[in-house]
Amino acid sequence: MCGARWQAPQTLLGRASASPALSGRTDRIGFARILLPLALHTSSILNTINLQTILYNRIVLMGERRTVWWEDISEDAAPLFRVWTDGQELHWAKKSWEALGKRGLTSYADQVERARVMVRLMTLAAIYRDFCELAFDEVHDPVYEQWAGDLGLGTFRVAQCVGAQFERDGVEEDNELLERALHRLMEEARAEICGKLRAEYGDNSMLLVSLWNTVEYWRPEDAPTGRGQEINSADSKVDSAMEFGTVPTRVDWKESAYSILNDEIAGNKLKAFNWIEEGMPSVH
Repeated sequence: MCGARWQAPQTLLGRASASPALSGRTDRIGFARILLPLALHTSSILNTINLQTILYNRIVLMGERRTVWWEDISEDAAPLFRVWTDGQELHWAKKSWEALGKRGLTSYADQVERARVMVRLMTLAAIYRDFCELAFDEVHDPVYEQWAGDLGLGTFRVAQCVGAQFERDGVEEDNELLERALHRLMEEARAEICGKLRAEYGDNSMLLVSLWNTVEYWRPEDAPTGRGQEINSADSKVDSAMEFGTVPTRVDWKESAYSILNDEIAGNKLKAFNWIEEGMPSVH
């Protein structure tokens, strides 16, 4: 057998070789098994060590994903979502952010991915404010560059996210380019966020109900005994909650779904619903 020549295995997917030159040791990545031959020379030993190091680093990095929890960003995010004096927009923001988290949109492996996570947070806030403008005439004029600064999202990371081809021949000032880059990234994020919100709340109709309840949510049992009253409008509900000092800690996002979807469905409510069906595009 002195003249026999060892041939490398034809596949990395667990196919064993009968050659005595194989150690039988394996490293796993998913279902793949990588066979490492016993080295007979120093250079082969070093190559084997390098290969094992690369494989180990890949395995570690693949599993090292961090998550941006709502509790970590709630203080900085609150001004982005806050529209009403005593509404439930922050409850909705928390639930929606956790919904994105369940679907992998709030985790990251490096700082570029983290920047994209922050862009998704900005986009979620912009979606909510667009809804309030359409449904309740709460016009807003967002300065996304300022939002990014408040969230610690720097120009360099934004540039990495948007890519080197963005506005290669643009002659605008840096702040204008940053604003346009943020718009581009947020438009991309809207598409993925819209579908995740529909999945979380049920469908377009129930998504409308959840958004509507951030303003009109009020339960008679929240009022002190003897002071309950019938409340018909969004403003009076908010005023009453302020008067009674009550803010519900748990919100039923399907509350009053039938009346929300069937009463006074023209005007701004219909406009807001059509906007949801169109994918919640930016109104600015």
